[in-house]
Amino acid sequence: MNKEMGKNPPKLLLDEHIWSYLAKILREQGFDVIHVNEVDLDATPDEKIMEYAAGEHRAVVTFNVRDCFLTRRQRP
Repeated sequence: MNKEMGKNPPKLLLDEHIWSYLAKILREQGFDVIHVNEVDLDATPDEKIMEYAAGEHRAVVTFNVRDCFLTRRQRP
């Protein structure tokens, strides 16, 4: 892992469109990363994935930016 990240590297949640094996590769490099498949969130609506990520203090990594931002805007 890059030393510039310091003691608090980002916690990541990889969305279903991201190669699931990437989570394993990144963990081997010292990153705190999980894939939605590993926490039974595959085929889950974006809103639920965002709620899970927020509760776990994780950033969502996704290719589905348009729908992800729509989900955030729709919240009251």
